[in-house]
Amino acid sequence: MRSLLKSGDTEKIIFFAKKAHNKEIYILAANFLQTLNWKTDTNLMKYIETFYTKANAYELLASFYEACAQVEIDDYRDYSKANAALAEAQRCIKRALEDEPKNVIQLSEKLDELSHTIANIKKFVGIRTIYETDPNDAIRQLQALADEKGIDESIRIGDIYAIMIIHNARKSNFKKAYSLICQLQERQPRINVSRYVNAQILDTICDELHHPRLTGINNGASDEEDDTEEGVEYSHALKRQIQNKSSFAGSDLHKALNS
Repeated sequence: MRSLLKSGDTEKIIFFAKKAHNKEIYILAANFLQTLNWKTDTNLMKYIETFYTKANAYELLASFYEACAQVEIDDYRDYSKANAALAEAQRCIKRALEDEPKNVIQLSEKLDELSHTIANIKKFVGIRTIYETDPNDAIRQLQALADEKGIDESIRIGDIYAIMIIHNARKSNFKKAYSLICQLQERQPRINVSRYVNAQILDTICDELHHPRLTGINNGASDEEDDTEEGVEYSHALKRQIQNKSSFAGSDLHKALNS
């Protein structure tokens, strides 16, 4: 198996692991597959899930599901699918605890951490849904969420601020929108705001207030840049259809609110 791993022949590695029926080999194969571009290959993802499951390597499987959740957030802003993956990670940690491992304290802490993250994401997704019927209430809740200590450990702070910035820009509240941009930059000095808010919107906000454009300079690099039946469904984010009252930045608010 180690010779196959050195060769990097994915098909042979998968074939050998399927025939070996050996815990160590299952883990080696799954670890190798994670070094490949599994993010865009659902077959690789299923094999990783399958091999870790057959090896009863539930901690490793939980870590993989956490990585999947991060991909859903970073690549698609899909917090609903991210939460589904985190729920699978939570299930795996509970399963690992059933085996009475030596690291029970560490696993219990991880379980609490996952529960906290899942709760925060559910809250964020719920607020975005509220926005469709009561934008003002949703914005108040988003500001309160942004002020919660450690919230950026569960939700990208840029995703929270993006909704508030675009909301105010659409209403021509450019001073408030710019103030929110400044708040975001103060919280994360290296953040690239244009990753979260369309450059045209940022330019409009700055132009209306006669401030230098943010998109004409280096915004800095964001810190965030630096086969089982129970598997999570991984697909691109489904777009939530929302009713736009203004054409200004409508599609961008749509993106910020997708789930």
